[in-house]
Amino acid sequence: MPERLTYGDKRNNNYQIRLGDHDENLRFIPKAVLPDGLEGWCFVDDKPRADASLPNAQFANLPFEIIHHYREFKLTTESPALFILQRFLGYPFLTAWKHRVAQFLFNRRRLARQDRITVLRYIFDRTVENSNYRTSSLDLPGNIYGMRFWGRDDHDSHLSYYQIVLDSLLESGDLRTVGQGYALSPKAVATLDAHETQQERHQDNVGIQRKIAVITVVLAVLAAAQMGTAVWQELHPDPVVRAPAPPSEPAYPIVPPKFDAR
Repeated sequence: MPERLTYGDKRNNNYQIRLGDHDENLRFIPKAVLPDGLEGWCFVDDKPRADASLPNAQFANLPFEIIHHYREFKLTTESPALFILQRFLGYPFLTAWKHRVAQFLFNRRRLARQDRITVLRYIFDRTVENSNYRTSSLDLPGNIYGMRFWGRDDHDSHLSYYQIVLDSLLESGDLRTVGQGYALSPKAVATLDAHETQQERHQDNVGIQRKIAVITVVLAVLAAAQMGTAVWQELHPDPVVRAPAPPSEPAYPIVPPKFDAR
């Protein structure tokens, strides 16, 4: 591991061993292996590094971590056995290959540019989670699309677009500048509330228009059915039913029988 390392450099292929407890902000980075222990650098809290030595007897008391800086990746392993297995299986190469395939697929996808209200809503939600949230035209696209955004050839045009959006929100008073970044302004709450009210009214109007359209279609169907029935009756009238003829008169008169009163 060199003393100076550029993260993200595709020429990187270095290993770094760390011993220490992250909760206690204690790290020891070995630089030389001696019969009695290790010599290296010790980092405590935020103090500058100091030369130190670590006896062999204290190895078991400190967590173990191996960091492999491979190309633009930072691969961390906390188990020596897993580290050996990963080297045997070519884990760094597979990770780089997987990243290249994923980046290729991501580059073929068209990125939808977010409008100013969506950007303002995104900044508002992040500010609710962290009151000190700050952003810029460089940070915002990476946060929205992920770090693969920087591997695209057209990322410059997206950066210019989001710079214009942020400047527009700043001009309207929804954002304010803090140093080199942008932070949420109290006016943004009223802007988002007015936009949501407008969206609700729009949805209500859309619902009413849909109901009117459904009723219109139903009436049109009923009218068409009625008109079709009338045309059918004109083209196919009902047959005329004639009454049966009355029975004909008998050829000779019918004389009622006579009865003897006796």
